[in-house]
Amino acid sequence: MKEITRNNGQVNAPTNALSFLTDLERDSLEVFVQNETMREGLRKVLLDQMYNMGVQKDGEKTLMLRNWVFGLDPQGTMSDDQYGRAVRVHTEALVLLEQAFNKLTELVQAEKATVKKNPAL
Repeated sequence: MKEITRNNGQVNAPTNALSFLTDLERDSLEVFVQNETMREGLRKVLLDQMYNMGVQKDGEKTLMLRNWVFGLDPQGTMSDDQYGRAVRVHTEALVLLEQAFNKLTELVQAEKATVKKNPAL
């Protein structure tokens, strides 16, 4: 999957990007990242509402009112400007979530590379 970038740039995390996690949390995250089936399954579950709601699929009846955009203003009270901002917020959130998943492996690998073993052991 192609990585989503913003403003023609990449999000580069510092080496200690996971320093706020405990050792157990980092180890668990590493196991999660190594399990591609679990990682991609979670990505699909989290992003399904954004990507697939109201999308036409071969052989299926389209339910356009299930699309997330139609649920932004069910009362029809938002101005065009407010509606556009709400769509932008949702798409920005989608971009950030995609970037997080795309960088997850790199973060874990970068954090692991910075842990230096005592050569005397």
